[in-house]
Amino acid sequence: MSRKPPANIVGTITDEGALHLEWDLDRFFPDPEEPDAVWVELPHGIATEIMDGSVRSADLPQAVLQPYTGTLLTGDVVFKWNGPPDDVQAGAFQIVVPGGGSPGNPEPVPRVPVLGLVDRQPKTLGHENLITISWASYSYTGGTIFWGPDDQPRLYSHGIDASGARYSGTFTTDHPLRPRTPYRFLVQVTNAFEHRTVEAQITIESAANIRSVRQFLAANGIRTPTGLRGPLAGVRSLRAAMG
Repeated sequence: MSRKPPANIVGTITDEGALHLEWDLDRFFPDPEEPDAVWVELPHGIATEIMDGSVRSADLPQAVLQPYTGTLLTGDVVFKWNGPPDDVQAGAFQIVVPGGGSPGNPEPVPRVPVLGLVDRQPKTLGHENLITISWASYSYTGGTIFWGPDDQPRLYSHGIDASGARYSGTFTTDHPLRPRTPYRFLVQVTNAFEHRTVEAQITIESAANIRSVRQFLAANGIRTPTGLRGPLAGVRSLRAAMG
């Protein structure tokens, strides 16, 4: 059985300002072994109780996130297999913690966005090569995400709106990406009442596409040659599907 760090870690900020995390075993490798324990660590230390290894999600209340308001938070989901010797492996996550402002705050609005990488994935049968980013600001009435390769950074655009009192969100690229290519994301937000626009940018290299046929099939949940007919229906070339 294989022991690997947590996979598919996804974090979202709830309406109450808490952080909801979900994760899974790394099922790319055959026969993943479930850990004996799991917990979440933040820069200040362990942020959850030590939970049973079968647990696949956790919620961190707003009070725990308070020291990281308005920043890009990096943490870990940790798996432990009991020994001897003990085997401890961690999977990292990043998320922008919104906030840090209030209507009475003298700081100019809107706040310059804080940007972060949420995920990047190679091409599969289900989707193109993609990147997901996150942003957090304060007191904007609208905005735009401009993005594209380094030599055409404003090739594409995506509008964003303030949703209630939530001034944060995520964006997943909606056009195919070239593998192992730097892409620039510029998030621009505006407060129409203050006639003020601010922006921030981040450059992220897209993932390398999977070159191994065996790994590509496994990543798409195809375990045996008998399973090829359905998923590959209409695909003229497996190599073309791999990108």
